[in-house]
Formats: sequence, structure tokens, C-alpha cells
Amino acid sequence: MSQFAKNLLPSIKLTLRESSTEFDSEIESYIDGCANNLQVAGILPSFFDNSLTAATVDSQILQAIRLYCLIFFGLYNADSEKYERSYNSIKATLCTNRKYTEVSDGI
Repeated sequence: MSQFAKNLLPSIKLTLRESSTEFDSEIESYIDGCANNLQVAGILPSFFDNSLTAATVDSQILQAIRLYCLIFFGLYNADSEKYERSYNSIKATLCTNRKYTEVSDGI
């Protein structure tokens, strides 16, 4: 798993209301999966830098990761469709915002 996923794990576990370490690797795989999904959609890799933590990652990116994990975590999740709609909405917003898709030259 990436260092990015390891850094966000404690925060995402709070979102999922998961306190044990039994599912840490599964949750980290969802974090990495979301990061990959967003990058394939056009979000810049710099938003997923290994030095970022839950306190320093962009709030919209963190919310997307939370929703993505809520979609997939657990054997039965009655709200997964609701979370998926929310995730797709945030993803669409991110993908249409130049802040997330275009490298700034500092001007």
C-alpha cells in the first residue's frame, strides 16, 4: 500500500467507525483505489503525495476518499448507492475544476 493510504488510514477508520486493525489493509486498498480512480479521471497526482496527511490533504479530495471507502467497506451497506451518488458528484466537480486538473505555473 502507498504511504498516502497509510497516512490517511486513521482518519478514514473514524469515518467508517472501525477501531480494530483487522481491516487496515482492506481500507488502505480502498484509499489507494480512490486515489487511482481520481487520477485516471484527470486529478493531478500531486493531490495524492506521500507526504500528505488527513490534516494536510485537500478537503474535497479527503471527502471523496471518505465517500469512496463508505461505498465499498462492509459486507452489507444499505447506503452504498447514496454514497456512490455523492462520490460521483464530488468527482465530477473535481474533474471540472482547473485547480485539480491543470498544473499551475505560479502566475
